[in-house]
Amino acid sequence: MILRIFRSNYPLQFVLIFVLGLLFWIPGFVSLQQMPLKQGFAPLYELVFNLLGSQKLLSAILALVFVFVQGFLLNHIFSKNNLQNRTTLFAGFLYIVIMSSDLSSLTLTPILFANFFMILALDKLFDYSNNHSKAQVKIYTASLYVAIASLFYFPFIAFWVFILLSLIVLKAYKWREWCISLLGLLAPFLAVFTYSFLVDTFFKNLTEIYLELTQPMAIISFSRVSFIDIFFLGLVVLFSFASFYILFRDLSGKEIAIRYKSYLSIFYILIAFIPFFYQGFLPQGSLVFAIPLSFLLSNFFVHVKFKPLVCEILLLLLLITTFLKVLLDSF
Repeated sequence: MILRIFRSNYPLQFVLIFVLGLLFWIPGFVSLQQMPLKQGFAPLYELVFNLLGSQKLLSAILALVFVFVQGFLLNHIFSKNNLQNRTTLFAGFLYIVIMSSDLSSLTLTPILFANFFMILALDKLFDYSNNHSKAQVKIYTASLYVAIASLFYFPFIAFWVFILLSLIVLKAYKWREWCISLLGLLAPFLAVFTYSFLVDTFFKNLTEIYLELTQPMAIISFSRVSFIDIFFLGLVVLFSFASFYILFRDLSGKEIAIRYKSYLSIFYILIAFIPFFYQGFLPQGSLVFAIPLSFLLSNFFVHVKFKPLVCEILLLLLLITTFLKVLLDSF
């Protein structure tokens, strides 16, 4: 029934998204979460935390609105780039589900802000793959967004490698485009350090970046991972691998531009493992995969050759597991 709505009834999709989205966030409003403390170099997140860190209810409300905005924005980007049907909100819905899958993240978090700017960066790269006009502006802006994302959560600096891999896939071999990408990455950091020099926090920020780059990744601790966490991740991984198979099976028959965008989604997942393991395999670390997973899971449920009832059951299993995961963590 849920899949049928996303395939046919466009107005009802909005109602379904809002109802289920609010349902997933009920545990978060019953057990209000504290915004995570600033860790390491995160000057923009520090500003938000200083402003809203003590406002649990307001932070939860703003986070819920922000998740919905990101879901609809990402869905619009996928639709206009022909990665899904233009009359469905399914990918955006799945993004909201994934971003609502961890209780401690049902508030304003560094990853929530960072993901927003990565969505904008992805939009610029897709735009570049469609039209190479104003190429340097698009590449500069994409790198700029990655840098801003890393000012909320520094491990996202690794996604600059994603930008470089994207340039290779999109055959942007001119040295000026690679240089402009580096300038886009450095511009926000230059602004931050200029300001920090004026307010006498220059060496503090410099030390935090040094520690971020030199300290080892967090030790993986499975003691912090529950059975429901493992089951949820298992479902997502299983569906994702099936989606990879479907994607590569059908890729040869698609337009070149769509192939490029599919490759970008795969590269995004590979690079996302760096900030994921940086957190030591914490459940909320899976949120760094939310953007490409929304594409992969949508691709799986839309193109898998199962009977409609089987697809509905699998989707329902994912949704119920997500809700139970959040609900059990609230006790």
